[in-house]
Amino acid sequence: MEMGQPLTLLWLVLGDFNCVKSMAEKQLGVMPTWYELKDFSDCCPSLGLTDAPTTGCYYTWYSNSDSNPI
Repeated sequence: MEMGQPLTLLWLVLGDFNCVKSMAEKQLGVMPTWYELKDFSDCCPSLGLTDAPTTGCYYTWYSNSDSNPI
């Protein structure tokens, strides 16, 4: 497949990107800078990615370590 070639199939991209699109998505730990938020928020639509809305309970991982929260 060449870059720029039109896609005919749907793709699902998921994973731990280690960044958030808004402050509302972040709890505990070091808060991201405005530049980090903007960078990720601009990247997604430029790649044609759409954020699927959350339904039900949020999932998070927390190791009960105040020194290194995720």
